[in-house]
Amino acid sequence: MRKSKKEEAYQESDWEQQEEKPSRTQKKKAAENLQKLGEFLVDMAETEVNRLDISSELKKALSIARTLTKHGARKRQLQYIGVIMREVDITSLTSIMEKMSHLNKS
Repeated sequence: MRKSKKEEAYQESDWEQQEEKPSRTQKKKAAENLQKLGEFLVDMAETEVNRLDISSELKKALSIARTLTKHGARKRQLQYIGVIMREVDITSLTSIMEKMSHLNKS
């Protein structure tokens, strides 16, 4: 049985939409990567973080995370940092951090 043109168009557009949307796994991995990047920022010296072009909210969250010693509290704070970092331009931040890590190795 042949499908109508409407059905074919609907199936094609539905397929295209599925390809464009990130999968649940991709979303989780992106969130984990942001959290790891946030953890890297927490471990950086505060003077280096202050030189970065990031929001004051993120700087405040990073300074709070440095003071936390309990594992659960630190983990929640890192998750919060990951949420804040969704709004930050990650490409520029990543390139700046790579330059800083190369300078620290030299």
